[in-house]
Amino acid sequence: MVKIEFVTRAFRILDIRTAVDHLAVDELLVMEARFCGSGTPVIDVIRGLAVSTEFIPCLKVELLVRREHAVEAVEAIRAVASDDRTVSDSITVSAIAMLSDPNDAPARDMRESFSRHSAA
Repeated sequence: MVKIEFVTRAFRILDIRTAVDHLAVDELLVMEARFCGSGTPVIDVIRGLAVSTEFIPCLKVELLVRREHAVEAVEAIRAVASDDRTVSDSITVSAIAMLSDPNDAPARDMRESFSRHSAA
């Protein structure tokens, strides 16, 4: 399994979800956050007014996909989420071991290691 983490603007979340819908997304976690970028205020348009904000409201998104779909998921997210109002350009991809997945080789090694330690 692979965990993909990124920060995006709230109005992009439905587009992102639609873009990764065809992939085997096991979990999708969305958290509200405030982004403090370079420390300088950002001019944003809220309800037609230009407003200077230091902390930009955004969403931190984490999704779990199978390893074979990781590159495709990152490309889909980049295609939908990047524009001139992007909060952060970074997308973090982490390999994780799902102990409940019998087909995941690293997880199988971990389970065997845990069972050896608990038996001792």
